[in-house]
Order: sequence, then structure tokens, then C-alpha cells
Amino acid sequence: MPIKTFVRYGKQRLPILVPDHAAVLRSKSVIALQDPMQAVSSALKSPIGSPPLLDLLNSRRPKTAVITISDITRPVPNEQMLPPILDELHAFGLTKEDITILVATGMHRSSTDEEKVELVGKQIAESYRIVDHKSEDRDELAKLPRLTVKGTEAYVNKLYIESDFKIVTGFIEPHFMAGFSGGRKGVCPGLVNVDTVRKFHGFEFLDSPKTTNFSIEGNPLHEEAIDVASMAGIDFLVNVALNEDKQMAAVFAGNWIDAWMKGIEVVKDWTGVWTDRQYDVVVASGGGYPLDKTLYQTGKGMCSALPIVKEGGVVICASECSEGLGSESFANIMTTWGNDWRGYIDFLRSSSETIHDQWGFQMHTKVLQRVGGPERLRFLCSGIPEERLRSMAVSPIERAGSAEEALQAEIDRHWHRSIAVIPDGPYTVAQFGGQPVG
Repeated sequence: MPIKTFVRYGKQRLPILVPDHAAVLRSKSVIALQDPMQAVSSALKSPIGSPPLLDLLNSRRPKTAVITISDITRPVPNEQMLPPILDELHAFGLTKEDITILVATGMHRSSTDEEKVELVGKQIAESYRIVDHKSEDRDELAKLPRLTVKGTEAYVNKLYIESDFKIVTGFIEPHFMAGFSGGRKGVCPGLVNVDTVRKFHGFEFLDSPKTTNFSIEGNPLHEEAIDVASMAGIDFLVNVALNEDKQMAAVFAGNWIDAWMKGIEVVKDWTGVWTDRQYDVVVASGGGYPLDKTLYQTGKGMCSALPIVKEGGVVICASECSEGLGSESFANIMTTWGNDWRGYIDFLRSSSETIHDQWGFQMHTKVLQRVGGPERLRFLCSGIPEERLRSMAVSPIERAGSAEEALQAEIDRHWHRSIAVIPDGPYTVAQFGGQPVG
């Protein structure tokens, strides 16, 4: 009997049928917290490796505080996470005017007014100062006291550096370059200058075999981010872990290293799925909304297939791409190099300059190297015209009807081959060999 499953696609799930010999690889089913705000409040009072938040505030006596949050590309439940933090700051004596919520955009665009409401909720958006980090505005940046361990002259958001008390928030998930998100990433690349982000996402860092999911030790991105965060300072960390429905399932608060390390242990256990074989065909998702809003971010979903697809196999990726390609720089890269992906690798290897968002296509090319070329990277999306996709180093799945019908027809073409499905894309870490990586 065929197996009923799905892939995440925008805000919906596309139902699909796969043969009974197919493997459907999903993370553990994790129950959402019954009272997320109470869980955050409890974590602030009983943190990991740190005194309670209110005790820290009373001992430090800050006059200002900054809370960093992730931008709109990350499904962080800020509306549930922020109120308990704000309550503690107010209990200490800080007013709304003393507190800034800083959006750690990295090199992403600034938030719209509507997105600020979506990020934090209407009440907080109307009551607190919310500022977007601008990585290219040198006047808003402060130079760190020394070069990083990787030799980078790094700058960090001045508002963050000058704040008396620094709280970093975010969520922990597997990350296909940095090993895991959360923790130090709220500062680097979230709050650093454009040149530091470019190096962080540059060819040399990403060419390392350690630059992959679950990999911390020896990972150049992790080492750079840890060093920058150490110099910039984090007084208190609040990270959460989410279940497959993007609901808060755990809270890790306290010392920014200890709490994060505890969190990655839990997330690794939840999200890692190991298999003793590789497959002819892997069907993967771009991760669903908001991660699959652009082709730029969809590389994460494509790369979720890398550990388990055979050399010369086929990757089928579904990603809505409701906002198209992504940034102007990424669009220019794809327009220039999309028909010459091997030439792009050679260009990056020989260039001393890092182009904004070049990592997006570099990670994409890792999939092309594995399967053998764009004709074996089958791609379904709604936000980019098929004629344009043909020059974007993918092979578009033609649509005569719905996205669901087109995806099913593509799967049917491979019915008798070995098939694996990763419904949640980058939120599940499929690994070949039976042992964790890193």
C-alpha cells in the first residue's frame, strides 16, 4: 500500500503518496508546552549556569537594557517569549523608555511596520522602541577591541554594545552551516557589520567539511561567532526549541554558553534521524513558511537531502518562494551564474572578495555536485516563473494544475526507485551511517 505523507510548502502541507518501500524521515514528535509564557517565566527564575534574571539585574543595576530578537525569516514565538522578560525588567525598575528591542537582521533587509507587529505582537510593537540592525551603517556600529580568532576586524551594533544589560533571544534548530542556530548567532552574524557577515558566509568558511548540520568542533562559523559574542558580551540568553508545528516545546535560559549547549543537546536528540543507506531519490521541503519565502533561503531545504542522496541521484525540492529569489545581490548572482554553476565555484575559489549573499548559491552547488547537475535537482515553486527557474541551476517541475498534482506526478516518475522523503526539510537532520555527526 502506498504511504500517505506530505511536504511543507508555504503555510500549507502538500499531501503526497509514496511507494511502500519509501522511507519517511521525520524528527521526533514533541508536545508543545501547555503554558509557554509560564515556562519562560520559570526559566528566567531558575536559569542554567546563571543567577535568576532579576537577581542579575539587582546586582548589576543597569539603567538601560537591550533585547535582541530574530528577524521575520525565523519563526521565533516572540509574542510568548518577550512578555516574561519584559516583566522582569520592569520588576527591577526599568521603564519602557529604558528598553530597546533590537532586530538582529544580519544582512537581511529591515522589517516593515507590519512585520514588526507580526514579530512581537501589536501591544509590544506599539509600546516599545523596536530598531532594526543595519550592517552597512558604520555610524551605528562599534569596533571590537581586537581581531577575531579568524583575523576579522569586526564591528557590532553600537546600541547593543552601549546598552547596560544585554539579553539575546532566539531559537535553536539544526543549521546546515553553523551546526546549530541560536546562542552566539544572535550576535554574530545577527548584529555585526557587513564585511564580517560576508566573511562568515564566505567561500573559505563554507568550503570546510565541518560546515554542516550538528557540527560544532572545528566549525569555522561557530568559532568566529563564539569569539565575536564573547567580545561583545551577552548578559543573559533566552532560547527556545520548537516542535514541528513551530510551537514552543522547551526553554533554555541563563548563561549564554551553558544554556545554549543544553539546548543543542535536546534539539539534536529531537531532530536527528539516522539511516544505514542512501537513496536514489530524496524528496525534501524548503521548510515551509517563513523559511521558504525565497530561493535564497531554500538552499537549506535542498541541502537537507545531501547526506542521504546517492551520487548521481535525484533531489526533488518543493519551496513556495512567495517573495521570489531573495535579495538584489543574490538575484544578480543567480542571473549571472545560474547557467554556469561550476564556473561560479571556480570564481569564488579564486576571488579575494566576498559578495553579499554568495553563500546561498555556494551551498546550492554542493547539491549539484552530489547529483551531477541542475537536471537532477527537480524544483517546485509558485513564486518564480518556470522560464526564469530554468536559468537558476534547477530543473523546474512543470505545472499544468495545482502544486500538489505537479509534485505527485514527479514522484510517480520515480515510483520504482529507492525513495526517501524529508517532509520538514531543514528542520529534520537526516544522517547516513547510523552515528551522529560532529
